[in-house]
Amino acid sequence: MRVLIATTADGGQDAVRDLYRWLREDPDVRRSATPTLVPAPDAAGEHPGTAMGAVEIIDLVLGQGFSALNLALAYAAWRGQRPAAPPIVIQLGDGRSVTVHDGSAETVRRIVAALEEPTGHPQPAGSDAAPAPGAAPDPAPAVAPAPALGADPDPAPAPDGTGAGTLGTPGTPGTPGGS
Repeated sequence: MRVLIATTADGGQDAVRDLYRWLREDPDVRRSATPTLVPAPDAAGEHPGTAMGAVEIIDLVLGQGFSALNLALAYAAWRGQRPAAPPIVIQLGDGRSVTVHDGSAETVRRIVAALEEPTGHPQPAGSDAAPAPGAAPDPAPAVAPAPALGADPDPAPAPDGTGAGTLGTPGTPGTPGGS
């Protein structure tokens, strides 16, 4: 898969070059992707993809075993060091694109979702890589309920072995509930 990364912001080319260097130095990205800094295509489309309004773009060729999360985390780490960097456009080989403005957890999720979405449901270029029509929303994480305030999280077993002990009940020492 091929991914193009650029910015259309005035003066954003320094940010693109800086992100390119960051991606080349990231061992998790280098392991399964090859970033190359290339001239942006002209109006005739002399380079794969679209012009994206940039002078230079990062052409990232993803290999076997590529993890979308590696790219998203590398981007988030880069953005964390450069909070004033311009918006970055990540364009996928099927024409979909996602524009990212920060390194938040939501941005990481959007990048991963865009890269992992099956290409059988292409979306128009410039879309924000929203889920395919009819796709189920992300399930909410399962969270165990917290014990009630004052409840013993590890009650003593009952004498009959059922686990329903009487911890905390006054009693005779040496008996359930006793000291």
